[in-house]
Amino acid sequence: MTRTQALLLCSSVLAWSAQAHEGEDHHEAAAAPQSVTLSTEKPQRLENGDLYVPKSMQRLLGIRTEVLAPGNVTTSLQLKGEVASRPEARTVTSSPQAGVLEAPPDGWPLPGATVKAGQILAYLRPQMTQRDAARRSAQVVDFEQRTTMAEINAERLRLQSSAAQGQMTPGNVYYEQSLAELEATKTQRDEVVASLADRLPLRAATAGILIRNNLRAGELVATGQPIFEVSNPSRLRVTAVSFKPRLVDLVQSASLVLEDQRHVQLRLRGQEPLSGQPGWRLLFDVVDTDTRLSPGMPVDVALNVSSDSRTQQLSKACVIGKTNSASVWLHVEPERFEQRRVASCSASTQPATASSATPKPFNPGDRLVVAGGALLSQYH
Repeated sequence: MTRTQALLLCSSVLAWSAQAHEGEDHHEAAAAPQSVTLSTEKPQRLENGDLYVPKSMQRLLGIRTEVLAPGNVTTSLQLKGEVASRPEARTVTSSPQAGVLEAPPDGWPLPGATVKAGQILAYLRPQMTQRDAARRSAQVVDFEQRTTMAEINAERLRLQSSAAQGQMTPGNVYYEQSLAELEATKTQRDEVVASLADRLPLRAATAGILIRNNLRAGELVATGQPIFEVSNPSRLRVTAVSFKPRLVDLVQSASLVLEDQRHVQLRLRGQEPLSGQPGWRLLFDVVDTDTRLSPGMPVDVALNVSSDSRTQQLSKACVIGKTNSASVWLHVEPERFEQRRVASCSASTQPATASSATPKPFNPGDRLVVAGGALLSQYH
């Protein structure tokens, strides 16, 4: 290598080292102000527990707010219900006395069968003790003897009247009296005989659908025991269970949605407490008469209820934390958010309030975070 070549190589190495050093200094100088800018664009927890979120980050998190306003709104609610018969639409056929049930000629009626008013549903053969049966048998023998004596007396009077006058003249008082006594004796004899082997018909009081029949032919029933229950299918009631005591005062309308998407209107009649457990049973009357519903059918009852708008807004803004704690974020300043604890996130008929851990209540005009609140809860 010549001296000229060596000098050129040394100058190239020095120039490359200088360029590398100058580029490194330039990078550090440019990076310093950029790091300061990024630190101010990050959400930060403040000393009082509030969260600082820059505007640019709010847009990235999709923060949406809504002003808390008093008033009433209509919300939808669905309850599980069951179709039943109205009390005034049910008729019960009971046993008038103790006896044994017997089937009618067309067979024993089963639940779901359509019956007519006055239709014979079953026969009841009265139950008698051996003493009653012996007493009635003796009465039959006595009436048989009386009937025979009455027939003989009537025949004797007829013959006497015919022999005296050649023919029996009409208007013979004694003969007519004997005939009346004979007919009365026969009637009494027939009634006693019928009581030994008679059976009473049990008829349907009204037309409708047989909805209950827990007995069968041949069973022994007591006096007054219910046997058949018939319901009018055009007069139905729907019952639904609720655990909100004031819900009945907030219902605006109610309906059923059938399988063919047809709506059946309901009329609220009231509520009654459940027996043996907490809760209430809401009572609705079916307005339509042709619904193809039947007692015992499970249904879904759709309700339109009046609710406090504050409750709905707080429920909409409520988020669940990692420890299953409920809270609501408030947008108190353009870049500051405050978190308040609440008892739960479930919407109720009562206005939601802050929990006991946070004494500040929610007031009209508070700006609630209704979208993005769950992301704000991730910053610690």
